[in-house]
Amino acid sequence: AATLNNLGLALEAMGEPERAFECYGAVLATDPAQPDALGNIGNALYEKQDYRGAVSAYSRLVAIRRELPVATVVRRGTALKEIGRLVEAEACFVEAARRAPDDVRILAKLGPLYVDQKRYADAELPLARAHALDPDNGYVLSLLAHVRMHLCSLDGLDGLFPAIAPIVEVPLPDYWQRPQLQLPPLPLSRRTLLPPAR
Repeated sequence: AATLNNLGLALEAMGEPERAFECYGAVLATDPAQPDALGNIGNALYEKQDYRGAVSAYSRLVAIRRELPVATVVRRGTALKEIGRLVEAEACFVEAARRAPDDVRILAKLGPLYVDQKRYADAELPLARAHALDPDNGYVLSLLAHVRMHLCSLDGLDGLFPAIAPIVEVPLPDYWQRPQLQLPPLPLSRRTLLPPAR
C-alpha cells in the first residue's frame, strides 16, 4: 500500500494525475480505510476542483484520523464552503486558526466566510488579526475596511484608507490604455427637433 501511495504522489508530481488516481484507487480497493491514500485522493480531487469528491474523501479520512495536518483541514474547509456547507467549513477554519494562529492565509479564509454570511462582527476579529500580522495585504485591508463600514465602526477606519490607496492606485497595464469605442449617435426625439419657444 505504501509503495502504491508513494507512486501516486510521484505521478502527481510528474503531472500525471489520472495515473495517480489509479494508484490511490488500488490502495483503497484493498484497504478502504488507508488514511494516506484517502488524504492524497482528497487533495488530488481538491486540485481538480471536484469539491464534492474531495469532501467525501476528507470525511472518510476524518472518521479514521481526527487530527489532520492543518493544510488538509483548510482544504477540507474550502471544499465544504464551495459546496455550501458553511457551518462545517467554519468549524474547519476555526480549528485551523486555533492550531496556526499566526497564519494570515487561514485568517483570510475565516473572515470572508463570515462576511459572506453578513456576520460582520465575527469577521472583524480574524481580519484585524490578519491585518496586524500582514499590514500590506491588500485583500485583508479591503475586507477589514468593508467590515468596519458595515459595523459603523469608525475606530481605526481612517487609517485603513491611506494603506489601501497605494494598492488600488497602481498604474494600469498598457492593454487597458485603448481608445474608447465611439458610440453611435442616438436618434433624436421629436421634442428635440422642435424650434425653441419664443
